[in-house]
Amino acid sequence: MTRSGERGPTCRDLAGFLGLSLLLFFLTMPAVSPGATTGTDPRTYDKTKSQLKIEIGLKARRARRIEEAVAAFEDAFEAYPSNVYPLLLWGETLCDVGLYSQANQVLGRIPLKSLPPNGQAQVHLLFGKIAIASGSLEGAGVCYGEALKAHPDNEPARIRLAMVNECLGFSRQAGELLEKVQLSPELSFRDRVTVFLLDLGHGNFLRAWEVSGELAAFQPPVTSDDEEPGWLGWALSWQVPFFVVALPLGLGGLSGAVYLFVLLGGLWFLAGRLTPEGGAGLGLLFIGLAAGHVGTAWWLGMDNLRLALLGDTFFLFDPIWLLPRLVAASHLITLSLFLIFPLFFLLPEALRPQKRELFAIWFFCWWFMMFVLAFQSRLGGEIRWPLMVVSLGLTGLFCLGMPLGRYLFFLVGSTLGLKGGPFLAAPVAVKGSIGFTDAKILESNAQKHFDLDEFDQAVSLSRKLLTGTDRKGFPGCWLLLIRSLIEREDLVEAERSLKDFLATFQKSSVLASGQLLSAWYKSLTGDHSGALSLIKSIPEERIQGFSVNEAALSLLVLGRCDMAFNQPVQAHIDLSKALSFVRHPLTAAQILCELAELDTTMNRLDWSLKWLEQAGSLKGGKKTQSLGKVIESMVVQVQGQTEQALVLARIACQACGRNGRAWAWQGHLLCLQGKQNEAEHLLEKMAPGSADAEKLMTEITRKKG
Repeated sequence: MTRSGERGPTCRDLAGFLGLSLLLFFLTMPAVSPGATTGTDPRTYDKTKSQLKIEIGLKARRARRIEEAVAAFEDAFEAYPSNVYPLLLWGETLCDVGLYSQANQVLGRIPLKSLPPNGQAQVHLLFGKIAIASGSLEGAGVCYGEALKAHPDNEPARIRLAMVNECLGFSRQAGELLEKVQLSPELSFRDRVTVFLLDLGHGNFLRAWEVSGELAAFQPPVTSDDEEPGWLGWALSWQVPFFVVALPLGLGGLSGAVYLFVLLGGLWFLAGRLTPEGGAGLGLLFIGLAAGHVGTAWWLGMDNLRLALLGDTFFLFDPIWLLPRLVAASHLITLSLFLIFPLFFLLPEALRPQKRELFAIWFFCWWFMMFVLAFQSRLGGEIRWPLMVVSLGLTGLFCLGMPLGRYLFFLVGSTLGLKGGPFLAAPVAVKGSIGFTDAKILESNAQKHFDLDEFDQAVSLSRKLLTGTDRKGFPGCWLLLIRSLIEREDLVEAERSLKDFLATFQKSSVLASGQLLSAWYKSLTGDHSGALSLIKSIPEERIQGFSVNEAALSLLVLGRCDMAFNQPVQAHIDLSKALSFVRHPLTAAQILCELAELDTTMNRLDWSLKWLEQAGSLKGGKKTQSLGKVIESMVVQVQGQTEQALVLARIACQACGRNGRAWAWQGHLLCLQGKQNEAEHLLEKMAPGSADAEKLMTEITRKKG
């Protein structure tokens, strides 16, 4: 098969060519008297030379050496002008390479009446091809009609005449011709595609299905790397995918419109079942816009496709057929959405996408495919690049309307350091009014504030999300709220939220994360036995599912418990291991602070300096920096510079007012200087019930006693 979809010459084709050649040869040779001596007739030499040139030309044409083939056919005709067969081959070769004007001149020299019916039909088919190339459908129709008149059994002429009538709007005449088409084995791939599309358009679905099976197994060969069909070619080698992909290319008129509206209406129905909110106006708008997209592409692209089929320039994987491929791709996308939309039923109702977000998926896919196909196309740069820019812009626009689309833009903007402003901001929460996309933006914003030690903002955003949605759908945000409350030392509210969380997720996999935060809370409030018991109650498989920061926090809790139970060696092991896991700056600072206190207590200055260096490289918020100053104060104090250590402790307290560890350390230094009354005033700055407050109070009481 050739690049244009034609099969290569088979044994039957060569036999036909030789038979036609011999027939033309004997019809055109003059009579020889019985007594003549043929061996001495110079015309015998001319005939032999002509036949040899024809064979040379055919071999050159099969090898795609067009200039050599044309020269050989011209020499063959000049060697024996009585044989018009070289003219036919000459003109056919010129048509194959697009030299239609020259081909018209060559074919015009053929005396048609001297040819047999099949030869006349062949010449008329070539004239029809030339007419198609010049844009004259009417002229092509006349030529195909003449070919059929000369040879009524010529199926290619009948098929192409039917397609011309279809293009000209004579659907009834096209249907009559189509009914008479017999699918003979000699029909080319291109003619079979034409029959397939016409059958679809005229409702002959049974024969269209049969032809699709033949076409799927009758793929054109790949002749270069640029034409590699890839996975699409493999998929289209199966009958069902071939039929489904090509279905919208053949359906047109009323049947195509009905099929399109049934598909789009089905998506509207599914979207309505997913999210009942919203009136019929949005659904009708979706159907109208989507039908406008498909209808415009079909109207602009199908004529080119049909002309390509008639002009022998059709190639199934040629990127130049942008709009037909876009129509086929949109058909597959629409069918795929019938599988994707029902998956949203697996989500809780509060987390399901809104109706407008579901509709935006279709338009996003359409314009994304337009961008991809424009990128692959062979269009000129003056059309290709503007089309790519416009389609990419519309892809981004509809991406914003998709489920999680704005969230995706928000993440990209956050990564690049860009602020989306009110365009990407989540709305103010009213009970039940926050969609899934807006909730994810709120959650991400809350996480960002938490990472910067901005706990008030993190608490505010987390509460807004949990108030405006089903709390069960966002356990991560709930955990973030609890951790933020703990870190800003709002222990009463943190305890209340922890109890609600543990009661809500008793049989959920996130229960282990809640138990971990509960253990962290207990260690900060001095209940080290309870914290250790909680950590040990978490199943091993749950612990293995912890994130690196959760694993680090669990080891931090164990280290604090070890220190409380006077096991400094084990505490050092657990805390060092926690430091190797941690990624969160504040948690890292808390681990380093415990290690620094442990090593300064044992007068290990070299280790303490190591922890101080690591703390200085942390890039966290105010509380992280405050803990860094506490570590520095500990190192300075162990070096004997008590006054400088007290100055650094005060700086740590000023950096973050809600840092009980900093206030406790400052109070400890004041107690060392005998200023218990001043240290006692610091208790007002600390969270009641915290382990740091209890520790300082005990030290003050002991010093006073």
